[in-house]
Amino acid sequence: MRLYFSWLVILLVIFVVDLLSIIYIHKLKPRNSRILIHCVLILAVIYFIYFLSISLLSPVYASADGGNIYLHFFIAITWFMIWYVPRMLGIALLPFFILPIRYYKSSFARKWFHSLLVFLVILPLVGVVLGNRLLVKRKQSVTIPASVNTFNGYRVLLFSDMHLGTMPWAKKRWKKYVEEINRLSPNLIVFTGDLVNNFWSETNGWDSVFSTLKASDGKLAVLGNHDYGDYVRWKTPHDKFYNQKKILAFLKKNGFRVLNNEHLALGRNNDTLIIAGVENWGHSKFPKYSNLNKALENVDKNVPVVLLSHNPDHWKDEILTSQWNIILTLSGHTHGFQTGFRTGNVAFSPSALKYTYWGGYYLQDAKQLYVSTGIGNIAYMGRMGIWPEVVVLEFQSR
Repeated sequence: MRLYFSWLVILLVIFVVDLLSIIYIHKLKPRNSRILIHCVLILAVIYFIYFLSISLLSPVYASADGGNIYLHFFIAITWFMIWYVPRMLGIALLPFFILPIRYYKSSFARKWFHSLLVFLVILPLVGVVLGNRLLVKRKQSVTIPASVNTFNGYRVLLFSDMHLGTMPWAKKRWKKYVEEINRLSPNLIVFTGDLVNNFWSETNGWDSVFSTLKASDGKLAVLGNHDYGDYVRWKTPHDKFYNQKKILAFLKKNGFRVLNNEHLALGRNNDTLIIAGVENWGHSKFPKYSNLNKALENVDKNVPVVLLSHNPDHWKDEILTSQWNIILTLSGHTHGFQTGFRTGNVAFSPSALKYTYWGGYYLQDAKQLYVSTGIGNIAYMGRMGIWPEVVVLEFQSR
């Protein structure tokens, strides 16, 4: 049984929202008001039973051989986003409309308010549909020093934050996306973490996708905060260890070399470029396993380094002041909060309130950072404007 205080708060919120919705419909007395009230009540009962059931029936402790127990929670959260959040916003905005609607009998104000509510419902619904079917292919030029000019034109394809457990029905579609990605002819493919939400079992059936990604110089990966199983209470420490072992095994058997605080050297003619990867860097609830010193042990301080690090906060916390010549850092993690827009040089996302570097290309002190806003979803199973993306970074010599 897993019934937390936060779930009880959500159940209380949906009760209040449905009650206020029924009162509003009753006061306005629109056509078919009885049908509308019955619809609200029926959906409320179904949601209440569904949410309460998954809260009560989900296991207290997870086992390494368990299934994707969080999928139903994500479905419930998505339902909440589509059906309850718009009405919560409508309740918050109602005081601005109540005077013209109630006292001046303004049909225009009423229609405008109702249209706003419909829009607020449609927006997250469209986000679920398009956010799981679009794939944006971006291109970004990055600068490399003249000391490695033989890498001019080198193409690195970056993708991040798959969260496979949130899109178990997308395997067939992703086989087509892989064909599109391979046509981009990358020299190197890098994945910057959060393969799963928590469990290795989320990777079942995805081998045919990850194994068919092709790059001339191979495929590299690092782990993200969700790949350690730290957000789950395990039956035994061995279950947690086994879970991560299986996640690593999935990546390795599908051709990815996982860089856990380590590096490799890419050579072209007499030029050498270091590709390094660290484990997850984090604060508070996000686990911190990264060790930059270990990852770049015995690396010459003058040799250019491309670093894979899941959390972009690592860039400002350590990388910018690092003693090594880290010319480019590749990250993910933020998802752009799965809400906002990125068009040319104009971008907006509420994730900017939490993350200094939340999406796209950044340059500071001759060091570069690219933050992928990712592909998959966490909690809300959709994206509104911040669409799934892969990025081709092309090296340009100074």
